[in-house]
Amino acid sequence: MKNLAASPSGGRPHAAADGAAEMDRGKANALRRHKFRVGQTLDFTPHRLEKMPADGPYEVVCLMPFEGREFLYRIRSTTSGQERIVRETQLSGAVTRP
Repeated sequence: MKNLAASPSGGRPHAAADGAAEMDRGKANALRRHKFRVGQTLDFTPHRLEKMPADGPYEVVCLMPFEGREFLYRIRSTTSGQERIVRETQLSGAVTRP
């Protein structure tokens, strides 16, 4: 019977290195902050393959966690009330009101 206690990685090569890399990514993501805030009115650019068009400015209603390479947001259309979840790169600066 193999003694796994003698092996620091539990018999799996690179397990410690993989865990350290994951911790580094987690720390980097924890240091990032959302670019936009709840209540802010923004322009939304849908992905070119999305069926539903952007219908007017959107208000940020919820900051969501980091997923993949960027933060997610829940936004609501100020014209129709429709809500959707979008990536940070799909949002652009505050809409200026005359």
